[in-house]
Amino acid sequence: LLARRAALCVNEGFLPAGRRILALTFTNRARSNLASRVGHHLGSGHRRHVTVMNFHGLGLLLYKRHGYVLDEMLHEVTPDERELRRIMNSVCDEYPVPRNRRQAIAQVIREAKAGPFSDTEVRCRLEESGVAAALAYEDRLRSESRMDYDDVLRMGLRVIQCEGVARLYAERFAYVLVDEAQDLTRVQYDIVEPIGYGCSVFAGDLAQGIYAFAGADPEWVFERIRDREPAT
Repeated sequence: LLARRAALCVNEGFLPAGRRILALTFTNRARSNLASRVGHHLGSGHRRHVTVMNFHGLGLLLYKRHGYVLDEMLHEVTPDERELRRIMNSVCDEYPVPRNRRQAIAQVIREAKAGPFSDTEVRCRLEESGVAAALAYEDRLRSESRMDYDDVLRMGLRVIQCEGVARLYAERFAYVLVDEAQDLTRVQYDIVEPIGYGCSVFAGDLAQGIYAFAGADPEWVFERIRDREPAT
């Protein structure tokens, strides 16, 4: 559906000259799948018109290109799955945290970063949680100037909240297409909102959500979508 929508916008002349379509999904595999479908409908030149990314890719793009708008030191090392696992395992062994509790630690960290919070605010939120291992994990990240995947979205949201950056991307992308809207977190929705307000298509089904464990909030997201277009 989203690929056909993109093709319609291009082929029917709805896409203004010099502007693009931003298509967003979740995983690398889903990104490749969507890009393949767009290519099927638009042909080999589809990359001139449509940018297909996952949310972490968008967050990282915003941070790398415009992190200078943030009033804090930038983290130099982007997420590395192996290194993040090493840090988490080391912290959980040190405290110690049983293996069946490690997912709960990750959830505490995710919730502390679920918004446009500065590093200082994140650390305060972790202190307030009272979970020492979560705070130690965050301190270890900072000591190595690393980001985790929640940091990528958090920082991307902070950057896009800068009016000048938001205007730049809203002017760059005439339409935004969002896959699997039922799996959006509030942070992911808030990253998209200033880019595609008034020109977005959300495809999703409340019954098919699979990312509740990662902070997906489909009821809140669908309510925000209905607020945009109350008649639908």
